[in-house]
Amino acid sequence: LGTVVTGFMFLGVMAASVTGSFAGGYVADRIGRKKVIVACEAVIFLSFLGVAFVNSPWLQLPYVTFILFLFHHLCLGASGPAYQALIIDVSQPENRRAIFTASYWLNNLAVAIGGVVGAFLFDEYYFALFLGVAVSIAISLTITILFIKETYVPEKRPRQASGKQGQKDSS
Repeated sequence: LGTVVTGFMFLGVMAASVTGSFAGGYVADRIGRKKVIVACEAVIFLSFLGVAFVNSPWLQLPYVTFILFLFHHLCLGASGPAYQALIIDVSQPENRRAIFTASYWLNNLAVAIGGVVGAFLFDEYYFALFLGVAVSIAISLTITILFIKETYVPEKRPRQASGKQGQKDSS
C-alpha cells in the first residue's frame, strides 16, 4: 500500500483508540462496566476473526483489514476505562496501588511476549496467528461472561417529559 497510505491508516487506528477511550468511560458510567467490557471483547473477537479470514491463504483484503482494525482499536480503547473503573469498584484504597501496578506489569509483559510471538509467526503464519488471537479473545470473553460480576449499576433516572418544564397546564 505504500508508506503514505500505511501512515494515514496507522493514524486512523490510533484516532479510533483515543476516541474509544473517551467514549468507554462515559458509556461504562451509563450502562455498567461489564456490559461495555463484554460488548468490546465481542467486537474485538469478531474483528480478529474477520482479520484472519481476509488475510487467509485464499484471500488478501488490506483495506478490509484496516476497517476491522479500526473497530478493534475503537473497542480496545473503550474497554480500558471500563476495566479500570471495574478495578476501582472492587478494590480498597489501601490495595489499589498494588493492583494497578500488577495490572500494568502484566499488561506490558503480555504485550512484549505477544509481540515476540507475533514477530516470529507473522511472516509465514499470519492466518494462524490471527486465528489464535481470535481464539484467545473468545476464551477471555467466555471467562468475562461467566466469572466477572457487574460492579456498577447506574441509578435509574426518571425521564423528563418533553416540552417546557415548570409550567402548569392552563386547562
